[in-house]
Amino acid sequence: IESMLLSKINEAESLNNTVENHEASMEELRAEIVTLRKEKSDVEENLSSLHTKMDYIVNERDDLALKLEDASKDLKIFRRERDRLSAEIESHKSRNHLSSIDL
Repeated sequence: IESMLLSKINEAESLNNTVENHEASMEELRAEIVTLRKEKSDVEENLSSLHTKMDYIVNERDDLALKLEDASKDLKIFRRERDRLSAEIESHKSRNHLSSIDL
């Protein structure tokens, strides 16, 4: 009976050690879960910030594209006007040249 009792005590101590080890492991896992939740929260904040910055950059790009389009239109108008004026000047030069020949 004494040896059976000793065997049961040893078995109980072994189970107690196993439970304590599992409890310690569970505490480590809980701490790791808390750390991972914090990291997840940080990543979500960073992602949100990046989305906000990306939206700003996309809007800036769109604004610049519109300004470039407007500038291109203005440049085309300016070039047409310059070409028209150059043609007028050449026409006047030709007429003046022909008038001086007639004299």
